[in-house]
Amino acid sequence: MSVLTIKKEDALPDPNLDIQIQEDWSRMRSANAGREILAYSVISDSGKMYEAELFISDEFSMCGFCSCPARLPCRHLKAVLADVLDRQPDFGKEAERNETQRRNRTDAEFG
Repeated sequence: MSVLTIKKEDALPDPNLDIQIQEDWSRMRSANAGREILAYSVISDSGKMYEAELFISDEFSMCGFCSCPARLPCRHLKAVLADVLDRQPDFGKEAERNETQRRNRTDAEFG
């Protein structure tokens, strides 16, 4: 289980997954972390349950993790991101602005 950088383009709804936001756990995790953390439980079509979370890092990157063994943004995390974006269309706007600013600085430095 690793924290991964994820982008809005990774969002992919999956009708074969049962996705539930964990409102109480999200509030508790957010209060402890000092930032918004959106916690979900995901039950796959095979019946396995995974925990997934999304948040914005200190560097304003959109990040998440899933308790499945994948080392890439997995289908569980992509489906959670799709649900988050349905609920909060502005989620990750800071990450997008930061990425654009970083690219502009790099372009200016290296021409």
